[in-house]
Amino acid sequence: MTGLGLVLLAEKNFDDAFSHFKKYNDQSGMGMALLGKRQYSQAAAYFTRVRDYSGLSLVYSGKKEHDKAVSFALQANDLSALGHAYCGKKDYDKALKLFEEANDFSGLSYAYSGKQDYDKALLYANRANDPSARGYAYLGKRNYEKAVEHFTRANDDSGLSFAY
Repeated sequence: MTGLGLVLLAEKNFDDAFSHFKKYNDQSGMGMALLGKRQYSQAAAYFTRVRDYSGLSLVYSGKKEHDKAVSFALQANDLSALGHAYCGKKDYDKALKLFEEANDFSGLSYAYSGKQDYDKALLYANRANDPSARGYAYLGKRNYEKAVEHFTRANDDSGLSFAY
């Protein structure tokens, strides 16, 4: 994936990201853009074409089919994707071990939020410089003003719907 495409994904500008990746025939990039728009079936088609098992794991995590997500993450040997799949299954202890091994601070933040340890969640969100993860930690701490601030900074509409 190209740098510009990654920036567009981070900014949640999924339509422009898709167009950018299409220009370079980057199947995984197009899949990530569609995944961001929650167009799971279309994203899966792009990931399948290039055997991107990490991407397929994210698709099935999004669809809440966590056993399939685990299976694809194992095929990809992707510890972070596997951690997210186990978060979806609410097995936060297993997820934490995987995120620690992968050195994935955002993942650690989400897993600690799942365990309702919001102080640790905020610590790892700050280490990752991840405003969306900070939003979820503040949401758990019932500091809604801070949650809205960070979800807005992250352009995270799904988090904002929880904060309001």
